[in-house]
Amino acid sequence: NDNYLGEPMSRESYRATKQTIEYFDSLPHKETADYFYEKDNDFFPFKIEYLDNNDSIYKILHYELNEWRMPRKQVVLEKDSIISTIECIYSPRSYFLLERTFFSGVDIIQNKTSYERYEYDDNDFLLSLYIEAFTPDTSFVNQDSGRIVSCQKLRALPATPNRKIGATCPFFFPEFYIKYFSQDDKKIAEQEKNKKLATLPIGSILERIETSFDTDGFPAYSAKISYDSVKNEQWFKTDRNGFGDVTKLTSYDDFSYKKNSRNSFRMNFVYDETTLLNQYEKFLFSPRGKKFDRLEQSSDIVWFDFKLNNPQNFIWMKMGIKKQYYNYPMGEYWIRENKITHFSPELIIEEFYNYPLINNNLKSNKPYKRITTNLEKIKLKIYQD
Repeated sequence: NDNYLGEPMSRESYRATKQTIEYFDSLPHKETADYFYEKDNDFFPFKIEYLDNNDSIYKILHYELNEWRMPRKQVVLEKDSIISTIECIYSPRSYFLLERTFFSGVDIIQNKTSYERYEYDDNDFLLSLYIEAFTPDTSFVNQDSGRIVSCQKLRALPATPNRKIGATCPFFFPEFYIKYFSQDDKKIAEQEKNKKLATLPIGSILERIETSFDTDGFPAYSAKISYDSVKNEQWFKTDRNGFGDVTKLTSYDDFSYKKNSRNSFRMNFVYDETTLLNQYEKFLFSPRGKKFDRLEQSSDIVWFDFKLNNPQNFIWMKMGIKKQYYNYPMGEYWIRENKITHFSPELIIEEFYNYPLINNNLKSNKPYKRITTNLEKIKLKIYQD
């Protein structure tokens, strides 16, 4: 290939050879994924075989690779039937995912279910994720003459010095969101006896969100506008430490940053000695107490990567996250955690937990799932985008 860049600073990377997924629910079971490669130093497999608890193949992922040895299509087969297809585009330089389109079954336009586009800056930090969702109702047409039932652009946060490069980030904030009124929405409106909403024409805009951001990528102003033109606005103020890192993000109901309501929230951010984000909390405003004292969620973060001097290192980057959140249906706080119990160039082990926080004491619990990934070292070729 004429676009080959030659010797980069480091070409070492790692690829998966086998993955074991263990489930510890009411019916404990295990499945195994075996990875198959066409060439010695291919980063992406051409096939993954999934074996069930009895070591029988129940699912196969086939990958069609392009001239850069990257997937342009993934086909999922179960019992020789195509269950789903993903068309994808990767960066030949960074190996990061750029775009993918999802289909239910074969990849024809009427089977399209969603589309994603990832945008990065010049230093390979994720800037945003754009998502389109499509309805299976082939007669649906939105007011903009498309089949999209919703679309949104999510801004990656926090600011780039406070996280690792690549497609993984601690959280997103909606830059814009549009939801069109569908036949399913009409049925719900009729069931809820919402006569005004039920008479909305199919394909009309049901709701939209528009957000503007400051120079560091944090929200400055956001408006949520419903189909009946009711607008809920929020203005945001940031507090910073001596290094310029944002330590607080607070929403207000007015431009002068004086009024709060039940819709207001405050996020607190804590960084480690290298300025990486390692904790954030979100509190809702209590009108009765006139302060931010209703904890909605808190997350503790531990970052893992192989410390190699190339972008491909960060494809394997992991965030161990322990999240305390308010489970509204249950009316109590729960803990959701993905714990990285082992991280090395040969082996990565992740455990997943979800359990209630009872009387402010952690209830002893086992993981509901464990994923063990075996890796091997390879040499990569890097191409120009």
